[in-house]
Formats: sequence, C-alpha cells, structure tokens
Amino acid sequence: NLGALSKPSLLPGPVRRCRLHPCRRQQVPLKMDISSGEDSDISESEMEDYEDKYYEKLKNGNYKIKHASGVGKSNSDKRSAREKANHLALFKYLENDLRGTVGSSSSSAAAAAEAEDPLSGCDHDEKIVWPWTGVVVNIPTQKLEDGRSVGGSGSKLRDELIRRGFNPLR
Repeated sequence: NLGALSKPSLLPGPVRRCRLHPCRRQQVPLKMDISSGEDSDISESEMEDYEDKYYEKLKNGNYKIKHASGVGKSNSDKRSAREKANHLALFKYLENDLRGTVGSSSSSAAAAAEAEDPLSGCDHDEKIVWPWTGVVVNIPTQKLEDGRSVGGSGSKLRDELIRRGFNPLR
C-alpha cells in the first residue's frame, strides 16, 4: 500500500501517489501514477511536462533532497523501523552512489565538509577495540562425573599466557 504524496510547496497540481516511494509525505515526486483514477485538474501531457521540468531542476541541484535522511533519522513513532531503514538506505544510495553523477550545489558543501573531516579517509566500518581483546579457545577441559566440563583455573591460564609473551589484563 503506497502512501499519498503531500503536495510540495513548489509543485502545482493535484496530490498523486508515488509509484517508487512508499512513504506518506514525500517532497520529491519520483514517478507519478497518473492513471490512478483520482480526479485531475491537469492533463497527462501537462503532468509529464511538469515532471520533466522538475526532474531537470533536481538534476541540476536547484532543489535539495533531504527527505530520506530526515525520515530515517527521526525519533517519531509514526514510522516503523523497516520504513526508517528503507529511507536511510535511500539516503545512503543517493549520497554514496549518485554523488559524482549529479552536479548539485550540495556537492561542493559536502566536499568542503570532507576536507575539514580528518577521518574522511578512514574505514568507518572497521571495528576498533581498546585495549585489544582476545578470545581464548580450545582450552583443555575435563569431564566430571556429574557431566560438567571444567578447565584449569583463571590464574593458571593467565600465568601460561604471560610465559608465552602476552600481558593479559583482568
């Protein structure tokens, strides 16, 4: 079930259903469903002309698209977690995959922000743990009569690791 578009302030004409974007309030008409059976005060050809003009303005950077990030980062309970995740994915796609293909005024602002960010060249997905942490596996164990498996004491394990050159912390 696709939600109805709210009429953006710059768009004249009737409110339409968005075929590609399922949210209730959308500032950018991605593709309008003209044959939805709704009453219309403009013809299909006028709608297509307007869509083409508005698309060119978006493409040239005349309008900024902030809807996806706003919905994705909102704390509102009106939208489900899945809908927020869909909006964040759309925002990520627009920012990462379409950034170089669309000449927009926000591109220069984003480039300036990246130049100021000292971590812009870092892999932000890399997980960092400090102090370094390790998981000890394959510890020799013994099976007791009651069925439990037990290993050596923690102090014996720590002493063994120190002998091997490690400096385990508590």
